[in-house]
Amino acid sequence: MDISDEDCETARIIAAEVVRMMGERYWPLFELVDAECTRRRQRRERLRECLRETGVPRRRSRRV
Repeated sequence: MDISDEDCETARIIAAEVVRMMGERYWPLFELVDAECTRRRQRRERLRECLRETGVPRRRSRRV
């Protein structure tokens, strides 16, 4: 099962709330989710930048 970027961002917010409500013990959970969301964002931006530089026309993504 693929996790969408939206799901990842939602999980990030939930993990932040868990840390805020339950304490620093849960910080590693937030770090894991935050790192994944950041990695996805950076990858998307790198592709977008590369395609912008080359002038390749943008295609619509096939999202399910």
